[in-house]
Amino acid sequence: CTPKYGSSGSLAPAVVRMQLAGTESFQIRLQNPGDGEATGNRDVHCMVMEEGVWVLPDGVHYAEAKTYTSTRTDENGGSNLLGESQVLENSAASYTVVLGQVMTFNDAGWSVFWSRGSSRGAPATSTNFRPGKHVGEDVSSPTRVPETVGYIAMQAFSGSVAGIKMESKRGGDTVRGY
Repeated sequence: CTPKYGSSGSLAPAVVRMQLAGTESFQIRLQNPGDGEATGNRDVHCMVMEEGVWVLPDGVHYAEAKTYTSTRTDENGGSNLLGESQVLENSAASYTVVLGQVMTFNDAGWSVFWSRGSSRGAPATSTNFRPGKHVGEDVSSPTRVPETVGYIAMQAFSGSVAGIKMESKRGGDTVRGY
């Protein structure tokens, strides 16, 4: 899930915290990862997929969804960005897109999903996939308790799913602040 910021940049930063993810519902709340300023009300966009390996409607492309318990918390760059090695069920698929979410809020402190491949600067691949949770530069308290992390790995795709237009592709190597 991701909060919608808009173009003005006037909203406080926010991360989406999730809990009680079930077959028909889940709960979310927004949390400021910085100074505690209120996040304000805003739209949140989520992509939801049942666990398993799926063939997309074009009959050619695949997606895979899975959860695991993350016991490691990465932070502050350098050698601290290791992720946790996970094995994708369909290793023959050339997954190029990875989406993820920390799906519990067992810890009062925020953490967010991230992933990498063979190095912290390399994108995840079907054969080298290391997702995890991280706390960026939260030096006040960088340790966190275990959380459930969910991810969707998928091939680049453009089409429609259940009547909804969808496109997945890896974008440019940039991060834009709020």
